[in-house]
Amino acid sequence: MADPRAEGNVVAGALQKYLGVRNELLARARAAGYVANDLKQTKALQAFRDYLASYGNNLILETPEFGRIYDRLLAQEVEF
Repeated sequence: MADPRAEGNVVAGALQKYLGVRNELLARARAAGYVANDLKQTKALQAFRDYLASYGNNLILETPEFGRIYDRLLAQEVEF
């Protein structure tokens, strides 16, 4: 994160990891021919959503405080 206030914040670090993986999956979806602004576009991206959901859950195990952000804001993007 570019914001120096987030430096050393474990939740910000977990969020940065999650967003990095999400951006990578979106890039892969675009490379596969989808006009992907999110992963909910089509059922064909279910494997990507499943992977991102699993990754988010693993981040919660590593950084339990991340769970609040994930549950409130991010989980909806992996539900179809």
